[in-house]
Amino acid sequence: MQEDIKAKLSGAKVFSKMDFKSAFLQLELHPDSRYLTVFHANDKLYRHNRLTMGVKPAQGELNMALQPLFAHIPQAHLIHDDLIVATETDGEHHSAITAVMQAITNAGITLNPSKCTFGATEIEFWGLRIGSARVRPDPGKVEALKHITPPRSKEELISFLCMMQSNADFIPNFAQHAAKLRELTKKNSRFTWTKEHHAAYEALIERFT
Repeated sequence: MQEDIKAKLSGAKVFSKMDFKSAFLQLELHPDSRYLTVFHANDKLYRHNRLTMGVKPAQGELNMALQPLFAHIPQAHLIHDDLIVATETDGEHHSAITAVMQAITNAGITLNPSKCTFGATEIEFWGLRIGSARVRPDPGKVEALKHITPPRSKEELISFLCMMQSNADFIPNFAQHAAKLRELTKKNSRFTWTKEHHAAYEALIERFT
């Protein structure tokens, strides 16, 4: 996903990020599908009239509904339930934002103003700091990693490795340093934290931070 985001926003210098307010709830369910959302509460049965989180195809249906709205605006990129507008110039950005707002108004969609950013030279998105010069990890995430304690169980180690894997693009020789730690995550392996494992763990953090 990070590679996809970087490819879409490469070369841009002006960014806006828009968050759809209660995105799933903005889509009305077909009457024939509402019975699939029946739930029990207070000795009564209820059903949803609108799409809701937890419904398996919800994300896909949301994207399918939103994509056509902005298909005519090449600078607008729908990524899950967020919309990113990225352009090279302020003038181009103003035109793109105007077109996006018109599409949103026509569709009767509402935004969450507190989670929107307009005309910025840098934005934070999905744990990344995206700007004209480069894409880098969110500094807050990097700082937090400096203060975490080493894994104390196989589950904690797996969680740590998943987090680092999502940022592998920013960690030189990631696979080499992660290999030693992955040994402890194998099904029949015993979790015994050694000096070698700790060295590999610190090497990953050092290269990321």
